[in-house]
Amino acid sequence: MNKKDVMNIEGLFILSTIARNSGKRQASKEYNTSVDTINKYIDNLENELGFKLLASNGRGSMLTPRAEGLVKKVDQISEILKSIYASSVDRNDVAGEVRVGTSFMISSNLSLRNISDFADKYPNIVLSFITSGPGESNESIISNFDIALTAIEPTNSELVIIDSKKINCGFFASPAYLSHYGYPVDLEDMLQNYRILHKEGLEKHISVWADVIKRAKKVCYTSNSPFLLIDALRQGLGISVLPLRLKEEGLVCLDNIKCESCVTVYLVAHKNTKDMPRIRAVLNYYKDLLAEM
Repeated sequence: MNKKDVMNIEGLFILSTIARNSGKRQASKEYNTSVDTINKYIDNLENELGFKLLASNGRGSMLTPRAEGLVKKVDQISEILKSIYASSVDRNDVAGEVRVGTSFMISSNLSLRNISDFADKYPNIVLSFITSGPGESNESIISNFDIALTAIEPTNSELVIIDSKKINCGFFASPAYLSHYGYPVDLEDMLQNYRILHKEGLEKHISVWADVIKRAKKVCYTSNSPFLLIDALRQGLGISVLPLRLKEEGLVCLDNIKCESCVTVYLVAHKNTKDMPRIRAVLNYYKDLLAEM
């Protein structure tokens, strides 16, 4: 690598900053440099690559399609640099409490896989996982914690979405319940002739479920706890809607009845603390967890 390569890499990061700020002027403020310097790096990079990176209009500058492809590669470089920096930190020095907040609904979707491996890797991190009650707002769930997992996309500019994952859902019952009552033929049969279990608040996030609760003839059980709901299902009480991962835990998904619904889980952190070593370590754990869901 020579000086030209270093300059081109810096030009690529400046291009990414322009994309993130939708213009040169705001990018210059974030990059703590002048617009003239920004122009110099972009001109040099365009000469090196042989194609235009920015197109101007009456409102400022926008990236060309080829430049947008480059920005995605810059994101990959950023992740590599973060992993290099992380590896340079003594894991024993990554210490302190990390508060993770979520709602009852999200907590039922989480299975803390490999959490023992995480504890072995970072022995001095203390995880405080808090599940909020149904009366708490989404903003309070996020604002009072270092990291939050929420089903509502945050709008606060001080918060950053680190990752997100769509969790597909289906209708579930226990093998014992289906053995005794048989499988419902279709959705209408399920609504008219089978017992339905309801988790409070779920209808706000799963549109199909709102219709089920409204039309079902036998809603026999309601709880604000996902854990009690799942236990009631396992005991053979009836049918409810759950994430498809519950297939792995002994419950039966009624694949013959379409449930075209999902819940999007957002992994959120505060802009000014997300790169602290202990918080970054926990964020990486939850990113891997979402990838496996």
